[in-house]
Amino acid sequence: MNIPVTPDPDTRTGLCLKLGGLLFSGGASTQRIIDSVSELYYYLGGASDLTVTVSYDAVMVSESRGEERTERSKRFPATFTANVRSLMEISSYLHSLERTHPTTSGISEFLDKVAIGPQVYPVTFQFLAAGVLGACYCAINNGDLWAMVASFVCTMVIFGFRRTFIHAGMNFYASTLLALLAGVTLAVFFSRVDLVTAKSVAIAAPTLFLIPAVPMVLGGMDILRNHNGIGVARWACLFMMMMTIFLGLAIVVGLTQPVLETTEISARPWPLFLLVVILACAIGSAMLGILFNSPVKYLPLFLLCGATTWGVRALAMHLGWSPEGGTFLGAVTSTLLAIFISRKTHVDCVILAMLSVIPMVPGYMAIRGIRGIFAITNQGGEISLSGVSETTHFIFTATLIFLAIILGPVFTLLIADRKSARI
Repeated sequence: MNIPVTPDPDTRTGLCLKLGGLLFSGGASTQRIIDSVSELYYYLGGASDLTVTVSYDAVMVSESRGEERTERSKRFPATFTANVRSLMEISSYLHSLERTHPTTSGISEFLDKVAIGPQVYPVTFQFLAAGVLGACYCAINNGDLWAMVASFVCTMVIFGFRRTFIHAGMNFYASTLLALLAGVTLAVFFSRVDLVTAKSVAIAAPTLFLIPAVPMVLGGMDILRNHNGIGVARWACLFMMMMTIFLGLAIVVGLTQPVLETTEISARPWPLFLLVVILACAIGSAMLGILFNSPVKYLPLFLLCGATTWGVRALAMHLGWSPEGGTFLGAVTSTLLAIFISRKTHVDCVILAMLSVIPMVPGYMAIRGIRGIFAITNQGGEISLSGVSETTHFIFTATLIFLAIILGPVFTLLIADRKSARI
């Protein structure tokens, strides 16, 4: 029999709302928020009907007892990132409730402590992680050494400018656009150096870390779990962010008219290609772990899952698979590994899988497609059939790879992890 920790419904719903808000801000999936809040509610002695509603920028918790209803809601900033540390601490705490039997004041103190907890890494580490991540994206997309150096510098510039603008109170999308204008302009300047041969990659790679991984994957999971409202809202956030990135690139490229390579960038020889992409994806996943505030001791898990993702993808493509097929297989494999790891630790398998597959974003294919659109726009009536065909090929291939990145983890989690408690 569940012994009530508190008979006060206002206290119960208040603590449940505080927990839901922390999970929402930390980048938890909608189903995890619902299951975690329910776990706390029944521990506190709740025996009525509990309803947890998650919208794009708010969480609502309501408790029904016959004709009486206690309801609370609170707005939170839209989540573009995740806080791995806070999600892990909350998961560990909820699993220990029946063993430690904390009081309501103890639960409230814990939630307050998690809310104000410090970042695991200082700002300098975050800048370096962003720069290394940009270099990894460049290496994955067949960038040369000097293009990687340019991506390292320009990614830190974009990261720093956006951070400054956001802290000054500017809108998230406006901050991103202004940061892109500065960072991409610098990347165009670097691309004019003769030592940089993969000029398109040097320009595109610094922007790829801006792709919002959290709403991209969680939106797909929410929709397939029939949480359609928040799922569509998260994908709308993804769409707006992608349009912001494309607009920033379009403005700078349109104004500066960079001279880009005219032929397709050739991939490295097979053994070297496999080594480079596995290493770059592994390090990139770990850098994302740093940016998402993962404890240091868990970074090797991100390295392992990231290496698995691109290793399987590269092997599949070497055996004749299409890029989108190889991407889907790599995403499924790394997600299965993430599920196994999450059952041994308190690392959220959704976050672990998500950060492992994001380095596979088709940056080079996307920029080739965008470059083709610019060329078609400038040529007007002198559009060649081969140019249209090539542009369409790159745009559709990039789109299918994005879908594989989203649906690979989502379907795997819904099938293989459907019976696990999402706490």
